[in-house]
Amino acid sequence: MTIKFDNHELKKLSQQYTSTINPNLIKDKCDRTYLAPEWLGKGYKREIVLRNGISLIIHNYQLFENVIIDNRENIDETLEIAFKLSLPQYIPPNINISVKDGFCYVIGKNNEGDIWQELANIPSKAVDIHLNESLVESLINDYDDSLPQSLKPFFLGNNNLPVSLPQIISPQMKMVISQIINCSFQGITKQIYLEAKTLELLALKIDSLRQIEQVKQIKIKLKKEDIEAIYHAEKIIVDNYNNPPSLIELSRQVGINTRKLKEGFRQIFHTTVFDYLYHYRMNLAQNLLKKQKNVGVVAQTIGYASATSFNAAFQKQFGVTPKLFQLAHR
Repeated sequence: MTIKFDNHELKKLSQQYTSTINPNLIKDKCDRTYLAPEWLGKGYKREIVLRNGISLIIHNYQLFENVIIDNRENIDETLEIAFKLSLPQYIPPNINISVKDGFCYVIGKNNEGDIWQELANIPSKAVDIHLNESLVESLINDYDDSLPQSLKPFFLGNNNLPVSLPQIISPQMKMVISQIINCSFQGITKQIYLEAKTLELLALKIDSLRQIEQVKQIKIKLKKEDIEAIYHAEKIIVDNYNNPPSLIELSRQVGINTRKLKEGFRQIFHTTVFDYLYHYRMNLAQNLLKKQKNVGVVAQTIGYASATSFNAAFQKQFGVTPKLFQLAHR
C-alpha cells in the first residue's frame, strides 16, 4: 500500500498526533520533535533552530507503509547540507544524482520541491544543516577565496544541479552526527553544545572538500577493481577493528600494493587507513561507555593492549578521560 501526502499535510498530522501523545515535545518553538503517527510509522523528525542563521533537522524514523510526499509547492530559501546515514527514498528523475545512504550532499537554496517516495520498513536516519541566506552571503563575502570550488556554485546560487555530487560521510563526521542525535543536555547547555557540534560538522565537510580538491591534483588513477579492493580493505579493518592486519598484510589480502592502498584509501575515504580505524574505535568506545561498560573491558574490546593507552587516546580525541565521559552520561 502507498499513501500520498503533501508536505504540509504530513507535518500537520504529525503535529496533531504529538500534541495528543506528548505536547511538551512541540512546546519549545526553537526545538520541536514531531512523532510519526503510530498507524504510519515509529520514530520522529526533530527541528532545531540555532543562532546565527543555522537550523538542524534530525530524521530518525521508520515507516510502515510506502509514502509519496508532494513537496512541489515548497521552495526552500536555505542552503542545505544533508548527511544521510540511512535513506529509504526513491529519487525524482530530474535530480540526476545517485543519492544513497552513507553520503552527504549540498542542496541549493531556492530549490523547488519535488515528489519523493519513502519506502516502508527501512530506517531513515539523517542530520540536515540549513544555513539561511544572510549567513550564506556573509560566508561568501568573508571567505570567498578559501571556500572549496565545488561549494561556491551552491553558495552563489548558480549551481547547474539542484544537488551536489555525493561525498562519503567520514568516521569523524559520523561521530559528530551521533553526538548531535544523542545530545542529552537541556536549556542553554543544549543550545551551546548543538551549535558547537553543528559548526564542527560543517567544518569537517568543508575541510574534507578542500582535501579532495587538493588530492585531485595529484591523485592516482584507480581502476574498478582497485576501488572494489579498497572498499574490501575498509570492510576488513572494520570487521577486525580489535585486531587489524598491518598495511602490508591488508594490501596482500585485497590484492593491491601498499602505495595504491594508502593513496586510494585517502582518495575514497578522505582519510588514512590508520585514522579511519582510530575514529571507528573511538566511536565504538563512546557507545560502550554510555552503556556503563567497565573502562578496562572497553579498552580490551576495541583492541587496546592496556587501559592506560586507551585512556590517552580517548582523552586526546574528546578532551576528557573515559571515566569522566561515563560519569557525564549516567
